[in-house]
Order: sequence, then structure tokens, then C-alpha cells
Amino acid sequence: MNKRLQNTAKLAEAARKASLEVRALDKFESKFRHEQEIAKLKADTIRKYGKDAWAKVETEKNIMEKERQEELTAMDRDRHKQIDLFCWCLTAAALITYFLKLYKI
Repeated sequence: MNKRLQNTAKLAEAARKASLEVRALDKFESKFRHEQEIAKLKADTIRKYGKDAWAKVETEKNIMEKERQEELTAMDRDRHKQIDLFCWCLTAAALITYFLKLYKI
């Protein structure tokens, strides 16, 4: 019985490792395909619009990433303000409840 449990544990461990290897391979293939697509896009852009075009595309990409980051920062700041407002409301409600119970109103 004990040997059977050991075999089951070994099989489970082997399946987990295989699963991690498969996931790692999928991730590698995805990154590789993405890099190939970017290289093809770069070559097409340079061929169609000239040598300086890809630099302009990269500049525009950086501007878009910066705008997205600023948007995320603003949304995060708004979320923190909402949390602060909720905490203040909760505190006020607790104080009102405490005083109502204290003075039995």
C-alpha cells in the first residue's frame, strides 16, 4: 500500500513537471511568434515608408505607453480616493451609532 502511494506521488510530480514544461514551451513559442511578427511588421514598415518610419512608429508607441501609464495612475488615484471616502463614511457611521447607543436616542 505504501509503495502504491509513493508511485502515485511520483506520477503526480512527473505530471506537474510535464505540465510546467508544456506551459513554458507554450510561453516560449508565443514570445517567439510575437518577435517574428514584430520583425515582419518592421520590415514592411521600412519597405513601405522608408528607414525613418520605424523610428517614428517606436516614438508613437512610447507616447501611447506613456499615456496609458498616466491613465492607469489616474484611475489608481481615483480608486484610492474612493477607498478613503468609504473609510471616512464607515467611521462616521460607527461614531453616530456609538453616540446613539451611548445616549440611548
